Amino acid sequence: MPWSTLKRDCKQSDGKSGSYVVLKKKSGGGTEQASCHTSEEKAKGAVGARYTNEGRKMRITGRQIMRLIREAIEPEQNIPGMEPGSGHESGYMVPDFESEEDMMLFVDELEPDDQVNDDVINPETGETWIYAGESPLDAGLKELEPEETVETEEEELDNYDWEGWEAEHEARLEKQRDDYERVLEKVQDEAREAGEDWAGDTLYDAQNNPDLWKQYGSQTAVDYVMAFGQDAAGDVADSLASYSMDPEVSELYDSLKSEYDEYGGGFYGVGTAIRDDSGRPSKQIFKDILADSFYDGVSRALEKKRAEAAA
Repeated sequence: MPWSTLKRDCKQSDGKSGSYVVLKKKSGGGTEQASCHTSEEKAKGAVGARYTNEGRKMRITGRQIMRLIREAIEPEQNIPGMEPGSGHESGYMVPDFESEEDMMLFVDELEPDDQVNDDVINPETGETWIYAGESPLDAGLKELEPEETVETEEEELDNYDWEGWEAEHEARLEKQRDDYERVLEKVQDEAREAGEDWAGDTLYDAQNNPDLWKQYGSQTAVDYVMAFGQDAAGDVADSLASYSMDPEVSELYDSLKSEYDEYGGGFYGVGTAIRDDSGRPSKQIFKDILADSFYDGVSRALEKKRAEAAA
């Protein structure tokens, strides 16, 4: 007899502990464990099932057969033995299982609502897992996966957190404004300082070379510096904005708009230059602001010179 039972501790394929095993006699002598069971009765039942199935081979599952047929023929062709009304068009053939593991593999392959044509019986316990005409879903072995809900574009817009977006947008604009004001103040200080230095040097040259300011048409050296300072302001402002070595200044200037808005809008009293959402001006207006700061420095330096002369 190739099959026998033996009382000993064992582990089933699902990890549960058992106390009886089914042994199979090897052709060259000795035995090997074929299955594990929780009682002697179940072990003997498994031996009976194995003798019943002795000499039979595991057949391919009905699902595999149908898949192969679908790949080999056109969908509109009739499949012999599976015509409507044959009783087999909606169910899967059940093979003869050699072990509980074979049965589990078959069940795992079925979809939750796949019906079977014959009872699915555990060969080791004799228990019917799925009755003919039923599915794993009917037997309580599987559940249907919930259908994924896909929102339409309109629903997605309705459910969007617009208040959160508005708050995040306003916070981003506020940060842009704060960064702009901070960097602008720094560059304005540089422009005023540059204006003071330029005015001091230019006034010194004009006072020591009267022909310089007379040829320019000015009445005094101070008038010459004031007039010439207006021309110099634009060049210095362009240099401070466009060619700054300060990364913060360079990044800010590059981020400003350069186009002009036909509708105006205004910023810093100018109605022809556009501004962005945060209220920052265009590149040109930014340079105009620096030019004004440079000229403020020029005026400040000349006032100091006048005060020194009067003293």
